[in-house]
Amino acid sequence: MRTEHHLVRELRQRGLMPLVRAVARDHGVKAIDLLSQERGRALHAARCRLWGILAARYNMSSVEIGRLCGRDHTSVLAALRKPVPAAPSSREGCPVQRRSEDVAA
Repeated sequence: MRTEHHLVRELRQRGLMPLVRAVARDHGVKAIDLLSQERGRALHAARCRLWGILAARYNMSSVEIGRLCGRDHTSVLAALRKPVPAAPSSREGCPVQRRSEDVAA
């Protein structure tokens, strides 16, 4: 298993660390914690938002996102399918498409 520092190095090489920092700041968590194995509601929401942005804006697959963030691709898929609470400061939700029944509720 790759450590958080290896993940940070690869994200820096790809120029994605500013995005990771911005999402972490919006959710009030540390950027390194987004890449760790720690769990929690705030971390889950921040990871979902980060993964959604990587999938939508950068056209990355769940396998690639999982490899970049130290998670299995099925964890990424499951997170992208669930609606998540908005970031406390920005009040924006996860930037992935939601099912129509989620939007209507």
